[in-house]
Amino acid sequence: MGRNKIIKKYIQNKVVLDVGFLGENKKVEFSSLHNFIIKNSKEVWGLDIDKDRINKLKEKGYNVIYDDVQELKNLMKLNKKFDVIIAGELIEHLENPGVFLDNISGFLNENGILVLTTPNMFSLRYILRHALFGQESPYWVDRNAEIKYGHVIGFSKMLLDNLLLRKGFEILEFKYTIKDEYGGFKGNLEKFISSFFPRFAPSLIVVCRVRK
Repeated sequence: MGRNKIIKKYIQNKVVLDVGFLGENKKVEFSSLHNFIIKNSKEVWGLDIDKDRINKLKEKGYNVIYDDVQELKNLMKLNKKFDVIIAGELIEHLENPGVFLDNISGFLNENGILVLTTPNMFSLRYILRHALFGQESPYWVDRNAEIKYGHVIGFSKMLLDNLLLRKGFEILEFKYTIKDEYGGFKGNLEKFISSFFPRFAPSLIVVCRVRK
């Protein structure tokens, strides 16, 4: 099942915070996921660490916040809570994902939910990359950029489940999934294989809330 189809049922008529919403492509205003959230929710806020891009979006009237996701000092000043917080393809970039989960939970409404997506380290994609290239991604040519922007941690279903439960979350839904924007021969092949063997899908998505 595509990622957006899962997310859509949780964000309709909701106030949503999209954490890490800018995405890696600086040629577009923000990620395709954020655009999808805008179209399908009641109110949307975006939070990211690229100050220049954030300021440009503020000038255009978008609800955006400049902040470090492991500190969230500026989000605290907003004095606002959310029905849904989404962190798409973010947690694998963080040095301290547990600190992020501790901090972000305080910005959820009483019955608010957290939606996380992250690469599946046991996907067919990563198994082949490891077998053929000896690393998660063979595409980095600038080692310094990889250190600064690349992944520093990886998750399987069990490991992400363990982290969330340890941090006091209750799992509502956990799926193997794939980004809707994947296309071309490789993307369509992954979608085809994932439809028969879900555990080989490239991404994990988990929906959870703070355990009462």
